[in-house]
Amino acid sequence: MDTATVFILLPKEQLVLQGADSQTVSLPMDAPITFTLTGKFVGRSNVLLYVSGINKNTKEVMTLSQQIDGIEIQALTPWWLKLFSNSLFGVLIGALLTFGTTLVNDYRQSNREKKQRKQWLIANLPAQLEANRIAVEQGKAAQFETWISKLLTEGYYAELRDLAEQKNIQNNLVHSLIEISFCLHDYEHDRTRMRLTKEKQETLASKLSETIEILGDLRKDNK
Repeated sequence: MDTATVFILLPKEQLVLQGADSQTVSLPMDAPITFTLTGKFVGRSNVLLYVSGINKNTKEVMTLSQQIDGIEIQALTPWWLKLFSNSLFGVLIGALLTFGTTLVNDYRQSNREKKQRKQWLIANLPAQLEANRIAVEQGKAAQFETWISKLLTEGYYAELRDLAEQKNIQNNLVHSLIEISFCLHDYEHDRTRMRLTKEKQETLASKLSETIEILGDLRKDNK
């Protein structure tokens, strides 16, 4: 490969990325790539890195992924501790009450968003994959950019991984879906150039069916 694009995927409810979520570099690299992250909460978090490029000899898309676990997020000195030295104690009480109300509202909103995100993973995502499977079987255009973008850039991959781990599902669903997205990209490339083969259609449709079936099991377990 002459160039490669490095993507970073992170749980946006835990981490904030300063800058772009991808960098394209020339190979061999002259210097390391740096991504700057800020934590929202104290604790530990994980990120996923994957590299994508095109083999200049075979013209095939090549990918490599690596998960980094246990990134420690340390706390800064809480701003409200400094207020205890302030003589305006009434102002402090008012600020704490407002802060507490905000936390409760944020918690409720977070729960609602978590349920919505889970619903997308166990209902909407399988439906979109099924639409892709039907399109592939019929040799028609497959729309996959929306679901793979939502999965990777909005942090859904972390929730999908956690749901699978809770139910002891061994298949690496995130990796499978990334692989399927690249296969769909190749499928569209061949289809638009009239180079699509029946064998490639059947192989891709089979991969989609297997992943849909696993997601279906996940849905039944989470009713």
